[in-house]
Amino acid sequence: MSRVPERPQPPDRFADILEERSRALGLALPAPAARLFAHYLAELDVWRRRFNLTGQLGSEDLADHALESIPASPPEVIARGARVVDIGSGAGFPAIPLAILRPDAGFTLFEPTGKKTTFLLHLARELPLVNVRVQPRRIEESRGETFHVATVRGVGSLGRHLGNAGFLAPDGRLLAWTTDAGELARALTRFRLVDEIPIPGSDRKRIAAFERVSAG
Repeated sequence: MSRVPERPQPPDRFADILEERSRALGLALPAPAARLFAHYLAELDVWRRRFNLTGQLGSEDLADHALESIPASPPEVIARGARVVDIGSGAGFPAIPLAILRPDAGFTLFEPTGKKTTFLLHLARELPLVNVRVQPRRIEESRGETFHVATVRGVGSLGRHLGNAGFLAPDGRLLAWTTDAGELARALTRFRLVDEIPIPGSDRKRIAAFERVSAG
C-alpha cells in the first residue's frame, strides 16, 4: 500500500499516476475518461481528508481502485443503455469510474451515510456526470425501482442487504468486486455465479458476475 501524501494531489498528478498504472496493468483508458478519472480522484483526495472516505490509501492505491472498474465496462458486461444500481457507493468505487466510461448507461448510487452522500452529490455536479443519480438511503428502500445491473464493492453481509433482490429485473445481473467468488456464491443463495472477470495486477481480485435464480 502506498503512503498518503501530506497534501492533496492535483488532477495533473493523478493523470500521471493513472497513465503509469494503466500502462503497467495493460488497461486501456481513453484520454477523455482519463481526464475525468483524474478530476474525480483529486476531488476524492481533498474530501477524504475531511471525512473518512477511504482510510489510509495512498494516491497509487486510489488510482488502482478506479482502474479496477474498467474490466466491468464493456457492453457485454453492462449492456448499452442499462439501468445500473450501485449498492453502498461510499467513495464512489466502482460506480463513478463506470459512469465516466459508460455515459450511455444510467447509474443510481445508493448510499445512506450523510457525508458520503454529500460527496457523491458534489461529484455528480462537479465533473459533471449527468448519468448519475444519488439516493441517500439503503438499497432495501429502493421503493419499487428496478435495474438491469447491480454493482457492489466492500459491502458486508451482502446477502442480508440484497434480500430477495426485487430491485433487479428478472434477467438482471449482480457484479461484485471480491477476492473470494466461491464464498460469496455460497452466501448469495438467490443468485448463481456465471462468470469471474479477472482484475489485472492481482492474483485474487475478481469481478464475480451473478444471475438471479428463478423463484420457481
